[in-house]
Amino acid sequence: MIAIKYLGLLASGVALTALLPGTALAQQADTPGAGGAATAQGGGLEDIIVTAQRRSESAQTVPIAVAAFTAEGLSASRTLSSDDLPSLVSGLTIAPNGPRTPLYLRGVGNNNAAASPAVLTFVDGVYMPFNIGAQGFNDIASMEIAKGPQGTLFGRNATGGVIQITTKDPTSTPSADIELGYGNYETVSAKAYVATGLTSNLRVGVSGFYDNQMNGWGKNDFNGSEIFRSKKYGGRVKFVLDVSEVTTIKLAADYSYGFGHPGSVITPIAGQDYVYNAITGTKQFLDDYHINADYQPYFTSKEGGASLTVNSAIGDLNLLSITSWRKNKNYLKIDYDGTPISSLNIDRYAEDEAFTQEFQISSPSTGPFKWVAGLFYFRERPKVNPFTFSGPSLPFVFPFVPAGSETLNSSAFDKVDAYAGYGQASLEVLPGTTLTLGARYTIEKRKQSGFNDVDGAVLSAGGQSRTFKKPTFRASIDHKFSPDLMIYASFNRGFNSGWFNTLALGGFSATANPVILPETIDAYEVGFKSQLFDRKLRVNVSAFQYDYTNLQQQFFEFGGLVTKNAAAARIRGVDIDIQARPVQNLDLSVSAEFLDPKFTDFPNAPFYTLLPSGEMRAGVGDASGFSTPQAPHFSLNASATYSLETGIGTFQSTASVNYRGTTYADTVEQFPLKKRTLVNLTERWESTDGQLSASLWVRNLLDERYDEAANLLAPVGPAASVGAPRTYGITLGYKFGS
Repeated sequence: MIAIKYLGLLASGVALTALLPGTALAQQADTPGAGGAATAQGGGLEDIIVTAQRRSESAQTVPIAVAAFTAEGLSASRTLSSDDLPSLVSGLTIAPNGPRTPLYLRGVGNNNAAASPAVLTFVDGVYMPFNIGAQGFNDIASMEIAKGPQGTLFGRNATGGVIQITTKDPTSTPSADIELGYGNYETVSAKAYVATGLTSNLRVGVSGFYDNQMNGWGKNDFNGSEIFRSKKYGGRVKFVLDVSEVTTIKLAADYSYGFGHPGSVITPIAGQDYVYNAITGTKQFLDDYHINADYQPYFTSKEGGASLTVNSAIGDLNLLSITSWRKNKNYLKIDYDGTPISSLNIDRYAEDEAFTQEFQISSPSTGPFKWVAGLFYFRERPKVNPFTFSGPSLPFVFPFVPAGSETLNSSAFDKVDAYAGYGQASLEVLPGTTLTLGARYTIEKRKQSGFNDVDGAVLSAGGQSRTFKKPTFRASIDHKFSPDLMIYASFNRGFNSGWFNTLALGGFSATANPVILPETIDAYEVGFKSQLFDRKLRVNVSAFQYDYTNLQQQFFEFGGLVTKNAAAARIRGVDIDIQARPVQNLDLSVSAEFLDPKFTDFPNAPFYTLLPSGEMRAGVGDASGFSTPQAPHFSLNASATYSLETGIGTFQSTASVNYRGTTYADTVEQFPLKKRTLVNLTERWESTDGQLSASLWVRNLLDERYDEAANLLAPVGPAASVGAPRTYGITLGYKFGS
């Protein structure tokens, strides 16, 4: 159950909010379409519309902890993709792993490509299954993050939370939004979005982006080449056809390419200036952002997809169909020993293809009784072909490999077919009091086959299959004392299916590669949402407890990411979100999260010891009572934006601070990530007609050396997923139309 101190905090907050003036006096703002912001009354804060319950409603009336951002807010903070969200959302972290950037929310996440992400991402309702960060398109209308397990309304399993990105629907009036930028490290960027009507009932919008950081943050001392460079580009097109007054069809397609070094290099974590050279048995000292590798590391990723969305109605009932297809190919190259001596190299080729189909029916969004029901099908065909180890140290690292062998290959082919039926209903049982009940039943079938070979000679081969079935459900009750004060309590059961590790050097049988058991989370949450002083102040607080069984935990073994189950874990926390507009042109916000994440039962946890020589030894120990990894015990985001209107246009100044407190990279609190404070500044000018703009910006103003995450690699040591140093630049913009 939730700790008494958290309940006391909430009760005190509700009582205080109820007594403050202005709570019951403000009027409800008009409600626009999903993902928008309503016009504020009397200069107060705008209402932000979200779809956390698969219908459009104010974020302040949803009994879920939701962080929501409009396009204007994302632009002011220079949030260009979901990779930038940790600077906006407390408790949200990323753990880059080559082309993938898995997300962790409230300490819940999954860093293994073989598993379903714990934090799901949807773009216009379309599921993005590959754990690849959203790219920098210029057509984002809004973004929302629902915290906690969403076990009912989303067809896939979301034990951590859901990120929903809404893109702009094209208008019939010709419009364009174009940006060109230049920054340090010889970074050139461009973004464009154009939209127009093709016929009286057909519209099209096209967006594209290009970002090329040509100079790296550091160097490879072995060959003098730049390291920590990146390049990405892509495009998206969306057609909208108004078939009738009640039927709209949307067809969208996108493609993106990414290249870079972060997540693929062996470099020390912040606060440590060396990695272990297993060849010489000595410490190898490196400068910040430098590596010393004879095998140049990098990754590439190519992804594309298409979706068809049909919205219609029968009487008062809303009908929705979403069909999607996506494919990703990525390659990861790593010098595992991290030395200039040829020893052990890794090449990983992966490909994934997915198809989804969802049918949904829902009631009108008004009235005392609202409901939604649907069916969801997911088909995925991931494969790793192959995962290759090579180098002269191969027989020493893997004793089963014959002397003189050049390559060890591991290839895995998976099949996933998942079916889910879901429903949720909300009823106003008393004036101002709403009861919400929801349920989903999931059937997930997984099948794997694979083989290992040395120089083409098969060592082992096999396969297995399992079917996982699980009901999940949600129950919540909320009471609105007034349009501007609500309290709520909820219980959610979340579920993440079991699966098989794709790296199985011992073989692919059930004995050699045992199934990863499904994880189950029971989440208890209480909170309140309030708006005060004619909506010039917004205060939202929630307290929660997660009880986990069979928590899926990732660690590195022989250079590859594998997973095992922790028997049980418990995460407690408090979220506080405050927004204020004390005067018309000044916006302030503070969000903070306190976490107490603990393993309650994990007797066979991965355990790492760092010897005086610098060598890291791997073993097994009892992690019970220690913190879960990648879970900040305290995190804080604060920002201030001031707008000054002049005769030549509007000047907008934004300053933000993001702090991450105690966070561990391992299961027994031996390797903490460096605490860090990031300061970002933006100064933006927009002409009086809104067509021209110019922005000067700087990120990581204090030039902190920090890590997003760390990978524990025996015997090399803790290797960093390095965060970006100070970056700055200028962006020029031009737009016209609506």
